[in-house]
Amino acid sequence: MTVTAPAAPPAAPPDILRTARAGCWKVRTGSLGAYLAPADDPLANAEISEDQLKSFELHEGFAKIPADLWSRWLLLCLRLAESDTGTLEVSCRLLRRQDDPALWRIIVPIQDVCAASVRVDTFDNSVDIETGEIIESYPPEGWIPMGSSHSHNTMTLDRFSGVDDTAELGDPGIHILISHCDRKGSKYFWKQTNSVVAGKRRFYVEGDALTEEVSFLEDFHSLALQQISHLRPRGFGAAKGNAVPWTAKISTSSSFAGSW
Repeated sequence: MTVTAPAAPPAAPPDILRTARAGCWKVRTGSLGAYLAPADDPLANAEISEDQLKSFELHEGFAKIPADLWSRWLLLCLRLAESDTGTLEVSCRLLRRQDDPALWRIIVPIQDVCAASVRVDTFDNSVDIETGEIIESYPPEGWIPMGSSHSHNTMTLDRFSGVDDTAELGDPGIHILISHCDRKGSKYFWKQTNSVVAGKRRFYVEGDALTEEVSFLEDFHSLALQQISHLRPRGFGAAKGNAVPWTAKISTSSSFAGSW
């Protein structure tokens, strides 16, 4: 990321109050008293545009989630969006191999789902969406948590909700939302809802920056559906039950922070 630095500024005058994170202020005096007002920083050394503040630059050569793996996940989203039990959401966790960032896994935790929410107690006892392997302890040895994806079933809500932000802004990594699911037409919407969360902020990235183009040649493992065996009636919301939000129990490992 390139930021333009202007010429060296003069020394800050003594009446400017420079804070660590709240900007610069100056005491203003009026007919009724004194107050603090925003002031320009005389020691400013860069010009940063709004676009730069909103952008996130992936490392050069970033290894995308492979097409066959991503296809399995999208097929599960489509299946749950028009299931025999109703129109349902579903969630997964993304993992990347610690010693080879080109290797990815998608695992499906045990979850309670309905048309408007996903609830998970723990990421332990998850199922590998490709092999059906049971992941008894999260994260599995040698794999780094890299974020999540979840669906909004057939809904045309093509943005992250406030509930999504509450759950995900404390979970650094990739977070991708799947919506507009149409099982019969094998259609879905996600290219505008690819994001990277860092510093408790969400940065949107290009639709093809994180995943390869899908092929739909490979289906999800049948055991993935068994993770979603406790389907609740429509109307099961976040305020019901004793489960916690599905992204609440994230790994406390610092290994992800050092990987990007």
